[in-house]
Amino acid sequence: MTDMLLFGVTLTPTYLAMTAMGVVIAALGAGYLFRKDTAIEGRRREMIALCARLQGLGLERLAGFAECYAVGDYSGLYSEGKALVKQVMDADDAMGLLDKSFYIQLPKRLDREGDRPKILKVIEQYRAAHPELFAEQPASAAATTTVTAAA
Repeated sequence: MTDMLLFGVTLTPTYLAMTAMGVVIAALGAGYLFRKDTAIEGRRREMIALCARLQGLGLERLAGFAECYAVGDYSGLYSEGKALVKQVMDADDAMGLLDKSFYIQLPKRLDREGDRPKILKVIEQYRAAHPELFAEQPASAAATTTVTAAA
């Protein structure tokens, strides 16, 4: 007799094989989920590092996105996106955002050897196209302009 009785359940070879397959499938599933969770945690660590780097560069808006993603705050991510769209759609706010980004990036770009000649070339092209903006002003005219602008 190949069948055994254990706690009222007949243990047939088919039953034992099915149980073993269930255990193997459960172990593989648990391993997959563990690796998946580890991958998610790795992405969160990377986003936290990116958040710190963006804050160091002065890009608080993008750092806010990275922070919301890192902690899984998808409603905060939606709110940040909605606020950014609102800011970009308003002409004055959009220009303020671009000005801030420009003045954050300009000194960094001027420090890099590859970017400095490109920036100077753009300035020279602008100077050639608009010489009136770069004309030398007499000292008295400059003082008058300053006084007029202050008033």
